[in-house]
Order: sequence, then structure tokens, then C-alpha cells
Amino acid sequence: MKQRFLLAALSLTVTVALPAGAQIIFEAFSGNAAVPDAKAEDAKVWVANNVSKGKNAFSVANGILSQTANECGLSTPSIFPGLENAKLRDVVVSADVKINDDDAIGFVVRFEAMGAHYSAVVTGADPNLGNKWFLHDSGATVDQCFVDGPNHANALASDLMNPPFTQGQWYTMVVRAVGNKIELYWGPETSRASILAGKYPPLIGEATDSKHDAGTVGLFAASCPVDFKTILVQDANLAVEANGKLAASWGELKSSR
Repeated sequence: MKQRFLLAALSLTVTVALPAGAQIIFEAFSGNAAVPDAKAEDAKVWVANNVSKGKNAFSVANGILSQTANECGLSTPSIFPGLENAKLRDVVVSADVKINDDDAIGFVVRFEAMGAHYSAVVTGADPNLGNKWFLHDSGATVDQCFVDGPNHANALASDLMNPPFTQGQWYTMVVRAVGNKIELYWGPETSRASILAGKYPPLIGEATDSKHDAGTVGLFAASCPVDFKTILVQDANLAVEANGKLAASWGELKSSR
């Protein structure tokens, strides 16, 4: 039986206890050594790994990865360098992000191909959609002008962001995909040490779906200039479930079995 403890409020940091020695599968732009290798911080590789070639324009300066393309057209993810052929199922993907436009950014997980993956996306303050988040079944297939009236029929879950984000300000985005549950965390910039300790920003959305079992991970930036740093992918082979109000201790879970 899983033991759970109520957090005081959604605004509190959510803690998900990680087992000792949790594996870092990917790390870039954090000030630490790149994982799996130096290609993780090579802008040319990020450009080459865009599924639709030429739709994203990456550059690196001062330890920050920037995507500057801001034109309409089919928007597709850029796969994390070194993970092109990875088959990952239970992962925690996180990054600090600074959105410099009113369009959409996010991650794809369990990516096998366009039309076969999950995406977690936040959008800017568009007059049609507002400042929203989406968890999609293959939702990154939408037009690059993501917030200008795309088809969101494949959204597994979505809602207005409260509070909305501010352009030009750093935030931390975390996507946790474990089993059939996908969770999206968003909030003020959170340190690398906190993320590795399982201390995430507030949970803002979650969905349950079993269609896609495994694949790789990537960044998604739809006609949206955006900066990224402290990009991490962790092995999330955990027996805990966090939903923004609950937390569990790894040791307590083991002792309760």
C-alpha cells in the first residue's frame, strides 16, 4: 500500500522522493559536464535533430541554448542529442525556460515519430486560447503558429495557467511520465539540486493514457523564441505518484509493501 501525505497547498513545492543514485540520462547547459557527451551542448546537433529540417534555429551563448525561429509552418520537436535512438519509458524531463514571445514551448516524451508520442506544452497569452497548458497525444504535429487556432482535439488535458507566465522571465518546467500517467509541473525557477532531489514546482496538469509505451525525448518550440538552460532527463523508475497535493517517501513505500 502506498502511503501519502497531504501538502498544505498547491503553491508549495512538490516533493517526489527519488531512490538513491537516480540515473541522469541527459544533462546540458547546467554548468556541469554534458551527458551523454559534448554533443548535448552543440547547437549544430540541435538544429540537425529537428524532425522537420530548418524549422528551428538553435544557438548557444553564455551557457544558454536559444531557439530563435519565429515563422509559421509545421512545427516539430528537436530530439535531445545523443538520445536519437533511445527507448525511454519512465522519465523526468526538466529545464529552465525563458519564453520571449506569445507562442508555445514544451517537451515531447516517448517519441517514436510524428503522430506517435506525447507532448506537454504551455502557450503564451494568445487572444484565442489565453495562457494555457496542454498535455497532448502527439500534439506537436500542429502548425508552428501554435496558438493561432490549431486543432486541439487530441488534447488529453488542458486548462488556463494560473498564474500565467510573464515573457522574458525564467521558469522551470518539469514533465514526469511514469507508467500511464503524465504530469506537468511549472513554476518559478528551481535549482538543479532541488530537481534532482525531487522537489519540483507546483503541479499544473496531469493526464492518463497508455497509447505510447517508449521512445525518445525532445524540445518543442512553436514559432517561439525561447531560451533553455539546466536541461535534464532522469530515469524515473519510481513507485510514487505526485499530484500536487500528495507526496511519499521512498523508504516508507518500501516498508509498506
